Amino acid sequence: MKTDILCIVPPYSYKNLKDIGPKCPNLGISIIAAYLEQNGYTVQIHDAFALDSTFEAIEAEIRKIRPNVVLTGSSTSTHIAASKILELAKKVDPKIATVYGGPHVTNLPMSALSKPYVDYVVRGEGEVTALELLNYIMGRQKTDRKQILGISYMEDGEMVFTGSRPFIKQLDDLPMPAYHLLPMEKYKAYGWLDV
Repeated sequence: MKTDILCIVPPYSYKNLKDIGPKCPNLGISIIAAYLEQNGYTVQIHDAFALDSTFEAIEAEIRKIRPNVVLTGSSTSTHIAASKILELAKKVDPKIATVYGGPHVTNLPMSALSKPYVDYVVRGEGEVTALELLNYIMGRQKTDRKQILGISYMEDGEMVFTGSRPFIKQLDDLPMPAYHLLPMEKYKAYGWLDV
């Protein structure tokens, strides 16, 4: 079965603290993945941070899976890596739709949208926004993308922002993170707490 969405957690290094730094599941991406699965999409997660993936390995994974959409997210510390992931997706296949979320692009959307390989930025809480955007990209709903709150994209050389989406009031409506899609054996607490 073809994968609709490949979610990629960008790599990050603690450099000299690598052996004692924590590796924890990315709850943002794993909850979005679970929410998309709950709504009928086939999803995979590649946690490049947990797996110590090189960009060559990430490109090979995209090439192997050939998803319709590559989704990533980042804080400022992983922004360059997240951008590189979306560039690799377009290199593999220009028809792959690229979606970028997280706190960095929520606050600085043009840092991503100024790159030709970023199709959409999800701003703020991503679960409902990502689902509506994916429904638009995959043709499940014929909504005008301007009606999808919480996204930015480029149109005629200008950034379009569709407006802020209200916060989710009932967090219990969200599914548990998609732990079954994560390399759980690769996670660890701070090195001195591991037993």
